[in-house]
Amino acid sequence: MRVKTNLQSITAMRMLGNNGQDREKVLRQMSSGDRISQAAYDPSGLAISETMRAQSRSMGQAVRNANDGTSLLQVAEGNLSTIQAMSHRLKELAMQTATDTLSNTDRGFADIEFQNLKDEMKRVVSNSEFNGRKLLTGDFDKYDLHVGINNAEGFDKIAYKLKGVIDTANSLGTGHLNVRSKIGAQQSIENLNKLNENISGGRAFLGATGNRLNSIVQNLGVSKENLDSSRSQIRDTEYAEATSRSVKSSI
Repeated sequence: MRVKTNLQSITAMRMLGNNGQDREKVLRQMSSGDRISQAAYDPSGLAISETMRAQSRSMGQAVRNANDGTSLLQVAEGNLSTIQAMSHRLKELAMQTATDTLSNTDRGFADIEFQNLKDEMKRVVSNSEFNGRKLLTGDFDKYDLHVGINNAEGFDKIAYKLKGVIDTANSLGTGHLNVRSKIGAQQSIENLNKLNENISGGRAFLGATGNRLNSIVQNLGVSKENLDSSRSQIRDTEYAEATSRSVKSSI
């Protein structure tokens, strides 16, 4: 029997201190919803979950980048659509003036509209831009659209090659065209057929690239959802368990 040292009291105080720490920990977890609100609670789990958090945020930004890229392509394709509509009207005027039922005076009147449409096509090409950068003039060789969470060529970046969309030299190849004469109108038809083919190819390229970006957005969305689910298993508080521990520590 010991009198000076009360071992039972010391043990009780130690157990009470441990219980207080447990209660503080579970209350912190329940109030924050974070099972690892401090690194000491689960160091390895914290490291894994923080890596996942960084990847998830990077995927979120990659989705935004891809959506911005889609917007850029839509602007370029919309301008090409406008240009193509004008090219159809140019061919219509060329067809109209290529026949001998019109006089040269009539052709001169038609050529007024023809030249104005050419000038408008050139203006649309010059003013087609996104965030201050030209889309159709070929001033920039390409845009790098960063749609991945790393920096691997061909995997995390796709290129929108401006010069590959349409040849804008010599005002889309229409600089010398006119319909003031029958011969000029007939020659214009062939050139306008080629122009329309080039514009259709450019629009197809933009559409295919846009579809690729949409697929990237969908894939990133699924990957981010699965990654967040895995991170939740590590970091989020399991409230049923936490409540049980809280009741136990209270007792």
